[in-house]
Amino acid sequence: MMTEPERISPKEVYEKLGAGAAILVCAYEDDEKFKANHLEGAISLKEFKSNLPSLSKDRQIVFYCACPGDAAAAGQAAKYIGMGYKNAKVLLGRCRRMEEGRVRTHLSRNADRNKA
Repeated sequence: MMTEPERISPKEVYEKLGAGAAILVCAYEDDEKFKANHLEGAISLKEFKSNLPSLSKDRQIVFYCACPGDAAAAGQAAKYIGMGYKNAKVLLGRCRRMEEGRVRTHLSRNADRNKA
């Protein structure tokens, strides 16, 4: 039986990213989904996988997605926990809530620029 990954708030993720204490990973295999849901500071699942050989199993990894119930992110986090990455977590409340933690999507940044 798989353990349900721990959820982490957008505010906590933002603070950990700023301190370099976490890696934020988009949970989608598909590059188009990554581009559509990219958050500032996040890396793609493909980039994450390419970095695995040099990644400590103690490193905090936060997966996110835009799925109801954080399904894709929870699935990826559970997979990596099963591989020994004990600090794999899930962004609570889908990627859109990261804005509450002051991490904005590229789309919203571009919209802000267009307003100026």
